[in-house]
Amino acid sequence: MNRTQVAGTHFNRATDCFQHGRYAEAIRHYRTGLEIEATRAEIYADLSKSYEMVGRWDDALDCLNRALELSPDHPTVLRRRERIQEEKQVYEALLHGCKLDPEPPEDLLLESTDTGSCPRIRRERFVLECDDTISLNTSWSLCQLIEQTSRELGELLQCYPTREVSVVLEDVELRDEVEIQEHAPANFTFSLSGVSDYEGRIRLAISIYEEPNPGLLLALIRHEWVHLLVDILAHRRCPVWFNEGLAQILARPLMEFERTRLRRAYHKCQFLRIDELQQQFGNMPPDRRKLAYLQSTGFMEYLIHRNGFSRIYDFLRFIGNGVTPDVAFQHFFDGTHETIMDKWKEVIDRGETRYRDCRARDLGRRQVFPSWLYA
Repeated sequence: MNRTQVAGTHFNRATDCFQHGRYAEAIRHYRTGLEIEATRAEIYADLSKSYEMVGRWDDALDCLNRALELSPDHPTVLRRRERIQEEKQVYEALLHGCKLDPEPPEDLLLESTDTGSCPRIRRERFVLECDDTISLNTSWSLCQLIEQTSRELGELLQCYPTREVSVVLEDVELRDEVEIQEHAPANFTFSLSGVSDYEGRIRLAISIYEEPNPGLLLALIRHEWVHLLVDILAHRRCPVWFNEGLAQILARPLMEFERTRLRRAYHKCQFLRIDELQQQFGNMPPDRRKLAYLQSTGFMEYLIHRNGFSRIYDFLRFIGNGVTPDVAFQHFFDGTHETIMDKWKEVIDRGETRYRDCRARDLGRRQVFPSWLYA
């Protein structure tokens, strides 16, 4: 094969890896191909997406800048650069005020495992177990993020797990294709996914490329920890869309490009009905699943803005005490799911989907997020 064909083989392998969620492997193939043939703007743009998936914002932006040198004013590259710049700002802002010790303490409690993987780390409220490709420093950073999340969300939802939580962190690059498809990312995009259950278990999966992005890890653990607390409060009776929307809006804010997608989906009459949002999102086709998360998050943001966070908490408590979700929803939100969603759609139609007034403080953002993020 000539040089162009060899480079093309690597680019094709990278594309296949990306489509199957193996973003770290995709990066390696793209980089190898670009060492052979470095003049194709679309390849730099594709590599930027792989970097984006693992939270390597600066590397992604460097690729896009290189793509623009080769193809100035390329509309797709310009849109992607704007999106990644926003993601970088938001995920870095989530860590604002987080004081993470880079090195684990000498007295960190480690336990051996039967599987021979990395030792478990036992803390007051949880035990963490990681794949052996994940460094101890990464595990220790995640421990600190879990402890912060437990405090903040416990305070916000007035709820703490009654038993030790088991957290497992896996390297997605070690999983087969079936496992990757079964555990679609809860965080809309990116190389992370999570599953939590009522028994106090959280399973996280990330694509390991050097060290994981701590902002992405923080958003993921927040999302899954909210699910854990909602299941405790509501005794597993919470509607799917309510649970997912609350988990995501407490994990991180909606970004402007997501609001644009939301408005576009509404104007194209693509919104899911409430009965469709009651289904498990993981069983939906990828495009519908992504929209389901986005729609649920936007609607939850509207409910919090309109009613204050205390109503969200009271709703969960009510259904946990045996009141049906439909009855509880009408009681606390003054209408059915359908009528309130219609009011939210009117807000979307007017383009008024970013809330800036003082009621945003009802959400407890000063504890959960940097206060300026919603300014």
